[in-house]
Amino acid sequence: LNITLLGSYEDFTVVLVISHADNLLFYVAVQGYFGNQLKRKAVGVQAVHWEIDTTNENDDNPDSCSRSVVADVRARIFGILCIVMVGGVSIVVVGQYSDTWARLRYPDCDVGNPILIGDGKCNGVAYNNLECGFDGGDCLIDGYPDCHVDWPHWVGGGYCLRMYNTEACGWDAGECIEFNKKYPDCDANLPWKIGDGHCDDYAPYNTLQCGFDEGDCVPVPVDGYPNCILLPAEHEYIGDGECDETIGMYNTKECGYEGGDCERNPVTNYTDCFVHNTSWIGNGYCHGGVYNTAACGFDGGDCDVYNEKYPDCDVDYPENIGDGRCDGGVHNTAACGWDGGDCDLYNELTECNVQYTRYIGDGYCSDFPPYNTKECGFDGGDCIN
Repeated sequence: LNITLLGSYEDFTVVLVISHADNLLFYVAVQGYFGNQLKRKAVGVQAVHWEIDTTNENDDNPDSCSRSVVADVRARIFGILCIVMVGGVSIVVVGQYSDTWARLRYPDCDVGNPILIGDGKCNGVAYNNLECGFDGGDCLIDGYPDCHVDWPHWVGGGYCLRMYNTEACGWDAGECIEFNKKYPDCDANLPWKIGDGHCDDYAPYNTLQCGFDEGDCVPVPVDGYPNCILLPAEHEYIGDGECDETIGMYNTKECGYEGGDCERNPVTNYTDCFVHNTSWIGNGYCHGGVYNTAACGFDGGDCDVYNEKYPDCDVDYPENIGDGRCDGGVHNTAACGWDGGDCDLYNELTECNVQYTRYIGDGYCSDFPPYNTKECGFDGGDCIN
């Protein structure tokens, strides 16, 4: 009923506006701005009066009485219209700010602030559903009426995202068309990372279906070192002036000891151990690469506990195992105890596929897909409340 009343107020307002516009145009015509011919006709119309027969035997001036009655009727009608208009506007305003209209229109929409429905912006997952009219239409995407996603502003945002790579969403508003042609069987969550120059060394990126990350994960020889086979993104480390010694694959004879970046110094008590930072041997921290080798006494004994616990876990940074953050890739394997237990939460979210696994459940809300999604437990619970 109230919605019907609101529509009546809208219709009344339209009629009132048209009436005022008509009066204004008539006034302009009387002034002669539309030509003399139209002016004469307008003046003629203006001379016509509405006369009411109120003649009686005691009335000495019928014309005066007629004009008085007309004026009185007009005043009463105008007063009534003003009261109706003010009352109607008041009802509309109060209903709007008290959520009345939103609740009447969407009775099954269970949200905390119904007033946000139809406010011109998509207010997230709770509002973006059929019961809430897809946030009163704010979450609908122009040109894709059947594309109902949690974050519609990401559709056509410049990157191909798997969750929007559907026919209903126009293959992410066209962002995924080329990707789909090139890798029709690649189920990567972030297709835009395929071939970005960095190897995402985990499934599904480093797979045949995804072209081994479009070649980013295919090792090739380094210029000047034909036997130094590294990933394309790793070539820049060879001869860059800094010794990345903990990454054993660089600091090798085949790679010219990282293109000369790693000056090899002998370690006291380990005559066959040549490393860049001799002070790291036996300093209480387990370092990977050339440090955690028999020649260096497994980092002077610092890696004994690590090697005993994870004998088959070959990572460059052993200190990351069990540090409280889920480091993906080789860390999140059975050999490494699923990163020393750090990846247990992430692994429970079987439908969650993200690049930076350490963001899941780190205490900070990563408020963007695919992290803040149902599949990823709304960032491992970080984005709840």
